[in-house]
This record gives sequence, structure tokens and C-alpha cells, in this order.
Amino acid sequence: MAKVVGGLDALKVKHTSLVSQRDAAEVSLAKARTALQVYLLSDNDGDDRAVAALQTKVDSAASLLASLDTAIKTQGERVADAERQLADEQTKAARKMASEALALDVNSIESQLKPWLAATRQLAIALEKYGPFRFECGSISSFLGNAANEVEIAMGVSLPDLRGGVVAVAEGREKPPTPPAEVVKFVAPAPPPTETLFFLRHAKYTDASGAVKCLGKMREHALPPPLAKKALSSGAAIPLTDPRVRTLKGNWGMIVPGPDQCEALDGTPSGNAAPVIHSAFEPLGRGPPIIGAMRQPQTGTAMRSTDGGKGGRRS
Repeated sequence: MAKVVGGLDALKVKHTSLVSQRDAAEVSLAKARTALQVYLLSDNDGDDRAVAALQTKVDSAASLLASLDTAIKTQGERVADAERQLADEQTKAARKMASEALALDVNSIESQLKPWLAATRQLAIALEKYGPFRFECGSISSFLGNAANEVEIAMGVSLPDLRGGVVAVAEGREKPPTPPAEVVKFVAPAPPPTETLFFLRHAKYTDASGAVKCLGKMREHALPPPLAKKALSSGAAIPLTDPRVRTLKGNWGMIVPGPDQCEALDGTPSGNAAPVIHSAFEPLGRGPPIIGAMRQPQTGTAMRSTDGGKGGRRS
């Protein structure tokens, strides 16, 4: 890989040199063209040999510039090829390193398997003889024996698969295993400070989210310290150390009052807002109130019969 890096550095140096030469050639071409134009526009009668000499300089500078452009393009392609080759070499080296690390882990797992199986089965046999004496010993023995058998069968499949993964990683057919992501523990933000008071009157305030909180009287409520201070100063609440809390607590029940029944602690508007009237609505003028007495029905008067005083059914 060091050889590839050295070759890439040399190619980049050459590419930089060509670019510098092209810049100089471009300046030379501009000067040659300027000199030719100045001579042609001068008062000279037009010496053909002088014009030809100046034109030769222009052509030579233009030819050199074109050649440098082609060389820069070719050198750029060489640099790109060298960079791809370096990237391939770095990828191969990374795959090789990951494959070797995976092979070491697989060998370590395989070396631990046989001793673990032997120790587990030995412990199961040691516990089995105490199965009739203690039920738990027999159950543990059976569990260990079954676990050892199942692990042995499963590892007979997993170990060859892991070794195949070592080859696949080295050849680039599989990505190398990545370590598990770091578990970031979520730290809950500290709750805002509050102060708990006992309320003698219904109260309300607007929290940070814009919701109106109603606080029922004869109960304990936690609220921000500035509002707690205002509730104490207005007499709407008392500290929990006040002797009245013991006798008044729970006298009102758990009914949550409505906003219009509560005393605002922070300027929260009352619930008795004026109705919203549409702009196209026109109130109807009904005039002054009419004052009078309603006619009362007579009491104790016999109602006239619908059959003209004749009893019975009409034919």
C-alpha cells in the first residue's frame, strides 16, 4: 500500500506542475495575441515577415496550451485511477483485518465450547444423585443436561457458518460484523420547582402549555412558587403547617370547579366572555317593552256541554 500511496503523491505533484505550466502558457498566448493585434493596428505598412513572426508566436503558444490541456486531462485520469487503486487496497486491508479478528473470535469460541460442555454435564451428573432427596436438584440436573445437548447440536451448525463468514468477509461478499451501538441512557429532565398549599377558595392559573388549571378548595395542590406566593398573599391558600388544614381537608369533596367559579392567580380571564357575533348579523329593533296584565281564566264556572245539554250519545 505504501507503494501505491507514493505513486499517487507523485502523480498529484506532476498534475500540479502541469496546471502551473498551463497557466503560464495561457499568459504567454494572451501576450502573443496582444502583440500581434498591436502591430496590426499600428501605423506600419505591414511587414509580412514581422506579422508572420508574431503569428508564429501565437500559434506556438496556442499549440502549447492545447498540448498542456490534453496532458492535464490524461494526468487527471491517472490520478483518479491511482485513487481508486488506493481505495481498493485500503478496503482489502480493512476486510483482511476484520476477517482475521473474526477468525480469532471463532477460534476462542470453539476452544471454550468443549470445556463448557464437559463442566456442565459433570455438574448435571453431580446434582442428579440428589434428585430423590431434593426436587430442585433433579430439575436443575435435567435442565443442564438438556441445555448442554442443545448447545452442542446448535454449535455444530453455527461454528461452520461462522468460519464461512470469515472467508466471505475476506473476499468482500459480506460486510464485517459491526459492534453493537452504544446504548444512550435517557435522562429525564428535572421537573420544575413547585410548592404545595392547601386552598380555602377555588383558584385557577394558566400553565406553560396554555391550559387553564382549576384548583378545588379544601384540597392540596402543587403550583409554581410565584403563584403559590400570590395565593398565600391573597388568602386563597394556606401552608400545610396551618392547624386549619387538619379540620378542613376533604370537606368539599373531589369535585373540580369550573373556570368561572375560580379566582385567577395570574390574570387568567374569566369564563364569562361576551358572545361572538357575526359581522353580517343585524340586531332586530323590537321597540320598548310592553307592560300589561294577562287575562286570567275564571275559576268555579261550569263549562257548557258540547251536546247542548242533552245527555247520551248522538245518533
